[in-house]
Parts: sequence; structure tokens; C-alpha cells
Amino acid sequence: MSAESVSTHPLAALMEAEQIANEIMSAPTTPHGCAYEFNAAIRGTWARFVLAQASGYALHHPYQVQIVRELLPRVFVPAPMVISDALVSAFLFGAWSTIETLIYAANALGFALDAKGFRDVRSSDSLRDISIGDVLGGKPPSKKQPRPGYAQCFPRFTRALVADANDVWFLKAQTDLSKHRRAVAVGGTFDVSWTNQLHESIRERAVDFALRHVPMTNVTLDHDPSASLPEHMPARGVPLEDVERSWRRIVHAASAGLRDDLRATHYRADP
Repeated sequence: MSAESVSTHPLAALMEAEQIANEIMSAPTTPHGCAYEFNAAIRGTWARFVLAQASGYALHHPYQVQIVRELLPRVFVPAPMVISDALVSAFLFGAWSTIETLIYAANALGFALDAKGFRDVRSSDSLRDISIGDVLGGKPPSKKQPRPGYAQCFPRFTRALVADANDVWFLKAQTDLSKHRRAVAVGGTFDVSWTNQLHESIRERAVDFALRHVPMTNVTLDHDPSASLPEHMPARGVPLEDVERSWRRIVHAASAGLRDDLRATHYRADP
């Protein structure tokens, strides 16, 4: 990345946060496992971000056309929207997991600062319980309370996620839907003219075959992913591009908040 692209990257602040965090955790009193879990989670955050970003790019022309051209000889596509929904599902997994792994990193660092306020990184059972609920509490109407350490040690990080709580829960619901229940793309635009750019085998076959392989643009998601079908049919769609923008904003704000919290912690003794 160029210097300009690094400075504007949604996770740019995470690089400085990682450096400060490792300075903090170099103290001999740091519990065993904190530094390892933190750094592994940071790598995971970057990996998930790259997956989401790549899948998002692939959902836009001409990336989907290139993907379809490569997939045609190798993958059977039985119905329209399957390719687009596969890419949407990959984006959602990467997007949500970016937030999850960022929280996992914050927990590891928090345990080094205040063991009572965070989950024990030395316990596999405790690590499995780390979730967005540790920061936000339960999704309404749940009365579950957040872990106290986040607001105390990472107030800016916490405020960033709380400020976008509705969008955070919406992204989680869409991800749960894509992983466990059904296809998530409920609409979009088929551009059959793309077939002219695809492999010769498409142009020589029926329109039905072409539609199965032509990806969609302007993909929309169900505005209420918690509802069931067929009783519930999407009355309106939420543009995937809106979800992408919201996710990038959340990641940027949370990363910057964590960095600023660490600056305040690490340099609080400075004049």
C-alpha cells in the first residue's frame, strides 16, 4: 500500500495500537498468554478484513465476470443468484469476523491490564465465551450486562461500538442467516450483457444457463433477517453497499478508539 492508502485504511489505527499494546504487555507482570492471543487475534482481524474486502470487490463488475470465467469449467451452478450469494456470504463472514477478532484482541490486552474485567486468556472455556455481548451487553430485549473491563480500560473503543450498535447487531443477524439458515441475497440486477464477456460455452447455451452463471449487481439483503419464511417475504431490500459502508465505518471507529485508549494508557504519565 502507498503511504496515502495506509493512512486512510479502516484498520490503519490498528497498526499503532498493536505496537503500543506489545510495549504494554512486555511488562514482566503480564499474565502468560496475553501477548500471544492478542497478536494472533490482530493477524486474524487483518485476515478477515482482507476476505471481506476481496469478496466485496468481487461482487462488482468486472470482478464477478472474471470469477465466473474461472469457475465455469470447475463448479456446477444450479440456479440464479448462487454465485452472488456465495460472494455475499463470504463478505458477511469476513466482515463480522473482523469485529469478533478485534474484540478477541481487546480482551487479551484487557486481561493484561485488569484481569477481573475480562475473560481469562488462560482458559479455553473462557476464550470460547468472548463475544460482542461482552462489549455491548445483550441485544435488546436481553438484559445481559457487558463485561466491566471494556468501559473502564477501553472507553473510546466501547463508545465506538455502542454508537453503531444497531448496525453491529444487523451485521451479526445477516451473518447468522448466511451461515445457518438460508441464502441472504433477496434482490439485485441481472446484466445479461455480461454474457458477451464470458466464456464461449455460455454464449452458445440457453438463456436459462446464462442466467444461472451471470452474477448480479446492486445486491440487496433482507431488511429483517430474523424473520422466518415463507410467512415473511422481504418487503424491501437493504443495499449490500450500505452494509459495506457501515461495516467499514464501524471497523475504522473501533480501531481508532482502541488506539486512542492505548495512547491514553501508555502515555498517561507523560507531561
